[in-house]
Amino acid sequence: MFEIIKRWKSPRSTSSNAILTLCVITIFNQSLALLHAAVYKLSGSFLMIRIIHGLAAFIILGILATSKKTWPRKTSIIVFTLMVLPMFILAWETEILFSKMKYWIPLLPFKSYVTLLSFLVPGPYILNLGLITLFCLQAIFTWFYLDIPNAPNVILISEPYLSLMFTVTAFCILAFRYRDQKIIEELSKQKAQAEVYEKVARIFLSMRDKVNTPLQSQNLLVGILKKNPAIKAETIAILERSIESLERNNNILKRLELNLPEKSYDLMSEEEILSYLDQLERKSK
Repeated sequence: MFEIIKRWKSPRSTSSNAILTLCVITIFNQSLALLHAAVYKLSGSFLMIRIIHGLAAFIILGILATSKKTWPRKTSIIVFTLMVLPMFILAWETEILFSKMKYWIPLLPFKSYVTLLSFLVPGPYILNLGLITLFCLQAIFTWFYLDIPNAPNVILISEPYLSLMFTVTAFCILAFRYRDQKIIEELSKQKAQAEVYEKVARIFLSMRDKVNTPLQSQNLLVGILKKNPAIKAETIAILERSIESLERNNNILKRLELNLPEKSYDLMSEEEILSYLDQLERKSK
């Protein structure tokens, strides 16, 4: 149980989280359905499909709980889809069963399933969009095939407008979640770029710090050479131009340093710089 909760909290296993939640809801739902079947002495395909669906959910839940590795994204998407497909049969069987009872509130499974699919997204949003659309088409077919408006035992509570509201709400939730995911991905990309820029800035500042001492030594050397009449003026001029170039670059780096966050002031050792450059080379291959 603790392993299930640990996996559900993991931000790196969104697909597995969707399957975990779907399995838990399926087990709970099928348990209630089996209790309902026992009370009303129901049997046949209604009972068998629900038993198989519930057992499949229980087995998948057990595999996820005992497995130390998170399932690949493609595997999670396939398993999630296979867990959803029986719901089309269950929704139809439920409507057929309830239509023969004394009182019949139609399209209850439809509302539950489209709401569920608007929250549980194992992978590409187009998958959930397609599944919700299929449930909508099934609901329309059920409405006309079973002639729900003219059924003598039907109890219509703001139908079909209530089901339409659930459909629109499910599509809106899915759209908002897709938008939020794109925003999060863009922010993550910008954060990664900022970290790279900051690392490069730290490298430049570290190199500047290492250059400062030789630069001061060169300034001192030029001062000493100027006092020596044996040294040609051309040699001193070359050294001075070299020092001026280094000082210009140093001043640019000083201006950069003022605009960096405080944590960027931590200078890097030569080992850290070389290790970071090795990582970049490995990623580029």
